[in-house]
Amino acid sequence: MELNALVRVHLRDADTWEAGVLAAREAVRESGRRLVHHDQTEDGQFVLHDAITEEHLFTGPVEEGLALFDDGTLADIDSIDDEIDLAETLIAGVPEGLQDAVRDWVDDNIVQARAFAEGR
Repeated sequence: MELNALVRVHLRDADTWEAGVLAAREAVRESGRRLVHHDQTEDGQFVLHDAITEEHLFTGPVEEGLALFDDGTLADIDSIDDEIDLAETLIAGVPEGLQDAVRDWVDDNIVQARAFAEGR
């Protein structure tokens, strides 16, 4: 198998995962829940932002921040993304270690990988 063909396989897998993530996020939004991402300040405060608008929603103790999820109106975007299985097509006759290395390179260099796969 040509290297650019292997890159195309892993690009397709990456695109499949991304489409799944976007569909899952949209389903959450359509259900009326707000997608949020969280962070923590250096002094241990829990911070919530709207994942779409970046609107600041909360800064305070972790317990209080987590309690905001209890009514079901907020959904952590990282948790939604983590629920989508990664597509990992294995190609017969190509060593798994090589496939892993190419997959990692594709994931870390998606623009360059697309150009390489297209012969640019």
